[in-house]
Amino acid sequence: MRWSFWAAMVFNREQQPSMLRDFVFSGALRGYAISAGFAVQLLLSNVTTKVAFGQINTFISMVLLLTFLATSAPTRQLVRELGAFGLTERRRLAQEFIGNAHLWIILSAAVALAALFLGETDLALIVATVAVIFAAAIYSAYFRGIGRYVIGNIEAGVIRSTVFMAILAIAMLFGRELAVPVAQLSYLGAVAIGLLLLMFARGDWPSIEFSRRVLWPYGTFPLTLTILAGLETFFVNFDIIVTTYLYGADVTAEVRVAQQLRSLTMLPLQVYLMFAFDRLSRTLRTGVETSARRREIALIRILLAVTFIAAIALSGLFGTLFFEGGTDFLTTLAVLSGVVPIMLFGPKAELVIAAAREGDHKAKTMVFLLAYVVLTPFLCWALDLPPWSYFCAQATMSAFFFTSLPKAI
Repeated sequence: MRWSFWAAMVFNREQQPSMLRDFVFSGALRGYAISAGFAVQLLLSNVTTKVAFGQINTFISMVLLLTFLATSAPTRQLVRELGAFGLTERRRLAQEFIGNAHLWIILSAAVALAALFLGETDLALIVATVAVIFAAAIYSAYFRGIGRYVIGNIEAGVIRSTVFMAILAIAMLFGRELAVPVAQLSYLGAVAIGLLLLMFARGDWPSIEFSRRVLWPYGTFPLTLTILAGLETFFVNFDIIVTTYLYGADVTAEVRVAQQLRSLTMLPLQVYLMFAFDRLSRTLRTGVETSARRREIALIRILLAVTFIAAIALSGLFGTLFFEGGTDFLTTLAVLSGVVPIMLFGPKAELVIAAAREGDHKAKTMVFLLAYVVLTPFLCWALDLPPWSYFCAQATMSAFFFTSLPKAI
């Protein structure tokens, strides 16, 4: 690649200052979120047993996976439409989405209370937590769509982690060992506080109309959009659940630590998408500033390569922060290998979503999903393969899938 390209990418006077400012600002926010998430896991490992640590993370992954399936498509739709056309043109759409979030809280509260009455505490906690996270995700998407990136990314990344971290810190300070249900309830409380603050920030409470349209205003369930819109979220949480059933809570605990390191590795891309998804949507749907977006993505891929190498070098030390004796190096390396396809090909799935072209890739997405969800777990179970083989196989499959997606920009 010519030197002039790299010079333009790094020193472009028109586009780079804006990206640099947004990147630093969003980076500080995301950096705190990563640090808080790290602190949460570290504190959790100190106030629970290793098995309880794995069980609590399995619960969190379960509710996040369910919420991912319910919210990935709607949140991308809302950000995409508001980013491309503005709140004035899409105000009714925004009101419908937020009204739907309120309606689901009411319905889920009724289901949770019924489950509690029947003695199904675990089901009640899962239903209630999913409902609150669902509403918080819709509110966050609204703020991101209108360009208020800080508020749009503050609930999951800052408020939820900070409140949960504070609860765990108090437990550790008083020398208490948290039982699994208490930790789950604490997580639900942290999510609820974040949602209330988002509601307060928006101010306007929409009316709720009980109709089929308001119950699900997103059209037919867009499975392709759902999967492509949150591959990393899907991978992390699905892998935790599968690991628990295939290898037990002890291995799950080590995998969760490795995933924490993987999240740190993905920081450059996560920060970029925090503030750039709406501008990617504008570029891919209007053709403006294409060169600027290409330079940004090339720079992000370079940064991913740097963080990937650093993560491998620090993996041994990182594991010892959580457990005596650290974590298995091969398993950690296999978990980190999931970053490689994005590092090589860029955020292809997000670009397909930003271009509103997900409908062109239904077949290949379904084949990939079936292989990831069914084929690899079955083979690992049938052949009694070690944990590292599961993650290496999934990373390889992801690489083939990314290769099949077209270059969008």
